[in-house]
Amino acid sequence: MLVAASLIALYQGGVLFKPQQTPSAQTTAPVATPVASPDAGQISDSLSSGQTEYSKYSGTFFGTFDTVVTLIGYAPSEDDFNRELAAVEALFQHYHQIFDNYHAYDGVANIYALNKSAAQAPVKVDDDLFDLLVWCKSNQEKYGSDTVNIAMGTLLSIWHDYREDAELDPTSAAIPPMTKLTPAANHMNIEDVILDAQNKTVYYSDPNLML
Repeated sequence: MLVAASLIALYQGGVLFKPQQTPSAQTTAPVATPVASPDAGQISDSLSSGQTEYSKYSGTFFGTFDTVVTLIGYAPSEDDFNRELAAVEALFQHYHQIFDNYHAYDGVANIYALNKSAAQAPVKVDDDLFDLLVWCKSNQEKYGSDTVNIAMGTLLSIWHDYREDAELDPTSAAIPPMTKLTPAANHMNIEDVILDAQNKTVYYSDPNLML
């Protein structure tokens, strides 16, 4: 949802599909290709705005959120579309890195970094990550503890390990014992995630909590 909202904000702000935008850095160099309309009776492969003709293009990139992302849109030229495609990919790469709880990235204070260090001292994070944590915490307080709890990382990591072990050796598949789950369930209080809005830092008051 956060990614979708950011893309909408870029579009509404006039960033997407404007030929004057500066090219953004990209990691996989996606290339746009003209595409046929799925229903020529309803959607044209070209549009016009004044004296400018807009053609329909599509581009695909990989490597974010373990999925394939395809962007389809109209632009005055393939170069214009490719610039916007690069901007979208850069946005996806940004969110992929800061929301990642499995990997570290140079110079990025992401969820993985929080789980490693936030119980020792407050960790300053990117505005987008901080805003997401604020949103998650405020909504859990609003709707109650029976909603999704982002502070269940310690508990869920046990299930994760058992699942991976089962994938490697299906004959050893097992359900985690309550002797492991019950103690872990004592370390998932969202109130132990301390957010400092002034300094944009995150601190875990419970040293065994993980997001």
